Amino acid sequence: MPTHSPVEPEVLALTSEMKCLVERAEQGDQTALEPLRKLLADMPALWRHYGDLAAWAERAWLDLVSGHNLCLRESLVRQLQQLRDDLGLTTSSPLEKLLIQRVSSSWLMANYADAHLAQLRAASAGATQIRVVENFGVKAHNRYLAAIRQLAQVRKLLTPTKSPIEIATRMGERRSARVARSRNQEVAIGVEN
Repeated sequence: MPTHSPVEPEVLALTSEMKCLVERAEQGDQTALEPLRKLLADMPALWRHYGDLAAWAERAWLDLVSGHNLCLRESLVRQLQQLRDDLGLTTSSPLEKLLIQRVSSSWLMANYADAHLAQLRAASAGATQIRVVENFGVKAHNRYLAAIRQLAQVRKLLTPTKSPIEIATRMGERRSARVARSRNQEVAIGVEN
């Protein structure tokens, strides 16, 4: 795991004593366990941020993809957020939110694999290295498509089904509209003659 904490300082207001406690716990200090449990119970935002493995994974991928290029990193962060917004993250059910997170992280992996493969080919890398990256790319692409498929399936299952009465009512309304249109056309034709 990365050495930096996933908790942004601006998100949580931790006192120096709390930071010290977290640092002791990170180093395996057993005497910090009970006070840490109390802190986590009192500050659920801390464990939510600190224990968000999806965020850890995303940051690790961003580190790998962007390296020291902060412009690329910030652009990717915004691209991922735009993708999540486009998929309706804020208005989704908890299950949909998990799948949207998976779609966005898989998008990052699949596109990184494509870019990395292109770079290797441009650099005339060895066949073994290209084959490894191609295999990774195929697997990343399959994970991406699977996440999209699952999200679509969950959304389909969450959509309420129409009752037979609703279906019959709509069919009747459509038929009535067709009949009315055909009558209007007959009247219009009669006027023209």
